[in-house]
Amino acid sequence: MILVIGLHGGAEKCATALSGALGQPVDTAHAMQAAVALARANEYAAVVMDQQMLDREGPGVETLFRYTKTAVPVLVNMAISSADRVLREVRSALQRRDREQAAALDAAARTLRTELKGDITGILLSSQLALNDPALPATAQARLRSVCMLAEKMRARLEA
Repeated sequence: MILVIGLHGGAEKCATALSGALGQPVDTAHAMQAAVALARANEYAAVVMDQQMLDREGPGVETLFRYTKTAVPVLVNMAISSADRVLREVRSALQRRDREQAAALDAAARTLRTELKGDITGILLSSQLALNDPALPATAQARLRSVCMLAEKMRARLEA
């Protein structure tokens, strides 16, 4: 979903063009208070704001961006920008956002995998060393073998 904030005519034209071209629902707001209320109630992929609104409502913009979470801000001058240009800007911003999110997810997965590999290797080594202790009771040996097998399965999954 996309939020378009601007003066009446420009915002409506922009919203219609974005909705038709992107196939996403588009909300419009003509005042900063209305935009903040919409941002608090909905999750947006992008927030398109008319430069004139930014100039008029400067302090309110910080409040707006606090509630838009991961939405990509796109600032345009609706008075001189064509709908095609706004559409290109929004598409570009959304594609950049998708690439950045994918890269962040990949980095988080790599970090988690690396950290878990170390912990699992520690569990595996400790339990294998404990299994070599001749004084270990038979019931504990069976449990430690289960722990070793589980740790080996987890390590194999992480390496796959």
